[in-house]
Amino acid sequence: MALTLEDVLARKERLAGLDLSGLDLSRVDLRGTDMRGSRLSGVRLPRYGLSFVILSHAEAAGIDLSHRDLTDTFLEMANLQRASLRGSNLRAAVLTGCDLREADLSITRLSGAILDRADVRGADLT
Repeated sequence: MALTLEDVLARKERLAGLDLSGLDLSRVDLRGTDMRGSRLSGVRLPRYGLSFVILSHAEAAGIDLSHRDLTDTFLEMANLQRASLRGSNLRAAVLTGCDLREADLSITRLSGAILDRADVRGADLT
């Protein structure tokens, strides 16, 4: 059963492990939301209101997170292969063990970000 925007709003901060694929969440304030282990293929996320979001172990290959404020976001072990993070603010974000192969990290602010064991092979870090 596919989730709707109404389902997401009813669950508030408890979105861990859910298949959110294809949803338009661009107008939802997700600050502090636990989306750990969620499937995020084709999801549209807001440009702001993502601080302190927990995206650890999320399946988000190819997601567009360009020009987003991801300050203090938790992305440990997330699959962000081929994702676009171009121009995003990842200040103090935790990306430990994150799969960033072939991701676009160009002009991304990484001050204080933790990238221990992150796989950045083929990523654009310019």
